[in-house]
Amino acid sequence: MSRKSSKKPTGFGARVRELRRQKGITQVELAHRLGITQRGVSYYENETDNPSMEVIDKIAAALSIRKSLLIDYNDQPLEEVPKAIRSLQQRLKVIPMLPPEGQKYLAETIDMLADKHGVSQTPKH
Repeated sequence: MSRKSSKKPTGFGARVRELRRQKGITQVELAHRLGITQRGVSYYENETDNPSMEVIDKIAAALSIRKSLLIDYNDQPLEEVPKAIRSLQQRLKVIPMLPPEGQKYLAETIDMLADKHGVSQTPKH
């Protein structure tokens, strides 16, 4: 009887699955972002099908990550995203649905908190 390895899988599909889950994104949501079916995402994650470099670029963009996290991997597992951050990532998904004044208020609040705690931010446009 074979035992499952305790080592985390590190193939392309496993990386996509792990990163997607860390971001709190479902296969259906990722499929929507990529313009493909949920089955297509499942094929990539299960390594039944190999995506083109164009699709890899789209996956990286959809997950807001560097492409190198998907293709330049080694046997080191990805760091776990704390539950509090996953919860915040879920909340951030509503920002595009807010009216402009709500988005502005939220941006100003983030700026205020960052200034209060001395956290540097990327320059404002």
